[in-house]
Amino acid sequence: MSSQYHASPSTSSPTSRRSRSRRRRRGPAAPLILLAIAAVLVILALLAAFLGPKPEAQGGVTQPSDTPAPSETASPAPTEAVSPSPSNTLPPTSNPSETAPAETGQGGSAEAIVPPTVPATPSDSAPSSDSAAPSGAYDFTQPAPETDPVDDSWFDDAVFLGDSRTDGLRLYGGIPGADFIQHTGITVFDIDTKDRIRIDGQTYTMMEALGLKQYGKVYVMLGINELGYFNDNAFATAYANMVDEIRAIQPDAVVYLQNLVSVNPDKCKANNQPYYVTNEQIAVYNGIIADIAAEKHAVLVDVNAALVDGSGILPAEGTTDGVHFTKDYYIKWYDYLKIHTVDPAIYWAGQTEAGQEGA
Repeated sequence: MSSQYHASPSTSSPTSRRSRSRRRRRGPAAPLILLAIAAVLVILALLAAFLGPKPEAQGGVTQPSDTPAPSETASPAPTEAVSPSPSNTLPPTSNPSETAPAETGQGGSAEAIVPPTVPATPSDSAPSSDSAAPSGAYDFTQPAPETDPVDDSWFDDAVFLGDSRTDGLRLYGGIPGADFIQHTGITVFDIDTKDRIRIDGQTYTMMEALGLKQYGKVYVMLGINELGYFNDNAFATAYANMVDEIRAIQPDAVVYLQNLVSVNPDKCKANNQPYYVTNEQIAVYNGIIADIAAEKHAVLVDVNAALVDGSGILPAEGTTDGVHFTKDYYIKWYDYLKIHTVDPAIYWAGQTEAGQEGA
């Protein structure tokens, strides 16, 4: 007789049959679960690759939007107004700290404070011709020489035109009576085309705002946001045209052209300033501004000389981000202006002489 054991189907219990049935049904479930998990992982990987961080467009200083996004990397044609975007250009510092005021939000700009349209009253603190400059007509080929200091009232009939650096001067320089028409990221290429100056709820271009009141002195500092244009001739043309327009709008004002202050390369790198913000290019632009001052008979103010160190760069302790200044250095800027003024009589004598030479 065979020794093999055969379970009789008739004797197996219902519970045993259900157990075997469950085992048979459960068998293929594990591979399916593994496949489902693998599919989910693949989908998550694809989503991460699609939604993950993408490289930013190159560019960056201002505020340099005028930062100048300075998307501002490519060399756009000035006529196309593709300059460094103001939102990334160079925003001014906004927290009055003795050492390093914090920067304002990107693309923001304090509202320019421009009084109602009224004739300017010549300042009583104008230095006499004996102390302000050599006798005779002013020499516009040279920077303004050092003079006896004037008091704050000298600037009561002055207006400052500029970008975020000028906004810092407004905030921290301590100039009580002057007006400021400034905007973060603005350039010489858009002073007539972009309504960026807000006054009493209305917006104006920089030149429109300048025409709301007559002044005795106009101080200009523009050019840092234009470094990303890579077109020196276009900058020179636009800057010269701006000087002509200022003269047409403010025929009785002494025009002061302030050159550009060098940057601190190490702090620029640490703060991700655009690659084109360099002291080499600033030197090129300063040469252009000096030539225009001589040609147009405007006063050149060498602010750069007042703020840089012996090696020609902006000291680390004088800047918050490589480009903008600390409160102490804004005050130093203002102090320099007070000892580099020009007697209006000598200035206008130079204008008369220029007219006679051109006749």
